[in-house]
Amino acid sequence: MATKLKGILVPFQMSDAGYPVAAVGSRVLASSMLSILSTTPGERVYRPDFGSWLRRILFANMGELATIQARSEVLRALAQWEPRITLLGMTFSRQETTIQVFITWQPTGSQNVEQTTLTFGG
Repeated sequence: MATKLKGILVPFQMSDAGYPVAAVGSRVLASSMLSILSTTPGERVYRPDFGSWLRRILFANMGELATIQARSEVLRALAQWEPRITLLGMTFSRQETTIQVFITWQPTGSQNVEQTTLTFGG
């Protein structure tokens, strides 16, 4: 990455000093992916199209069709809202009431391969 990315960590946290916890480098992109995939369109008043339908797909009926739809939705949402990454792969894991999405990705212009795990439910 040519420039050092800086942002606020998602989910939002406060430091002991009373300031928002910063996300730096690839953590900015991982936080952005979490924000995109855990926000359902319509939840943000001033940006009603932002987000993905991933949570609704995953918890509707976690079968083979839902997995295909979820994979397609992750690809669509990240392509639309996070152009700073290249998606390399993803897998899903379900255990009782928790679903995990493992995403392998690369920051645009970088050779570093990153993996982000998103957990839904619990």
